[in-house]
Amino acid sequence: ITSTKNELVITYHGRLRSFSEEDTHKIEAWLEDKINSNLLIEMVIPQADISFSDSLRLGYERGIILMKEIKKIYPDVVIDMSVNSAASSTTSKAIITTINKKVSE
Repeated sequence: ITSTKNELVITYHGRLRSFSEEDTHKIEAWLEDKINSNLLIEMVIPQADISFSDSLRLGYERGIILMKEIKKIYPDVVIDMSVNSAASSTTSKAIITTINKKVSE
């Protein structure tokens, strides 16, 4: 997991069923000052070794696991997700950014 002020990038290696406690703390630390913003998650899945439909399924599975982890920490945050199956990408990753729109109370 790497982060800047504006984005959090989670790089996946192999299959993922859950996040480690250390990774959960990194996600929580990054989200701390962003809980009043909407989040956008872009799942980037390489399509080199699997079919297009399998890459989309894998992207959505990983995205849902990630959203569940975020919702455990901040249940009221609004999350939008997209899956990008890119033949040119060699790395499977999630990119989380904020949408500059405040969530209505």
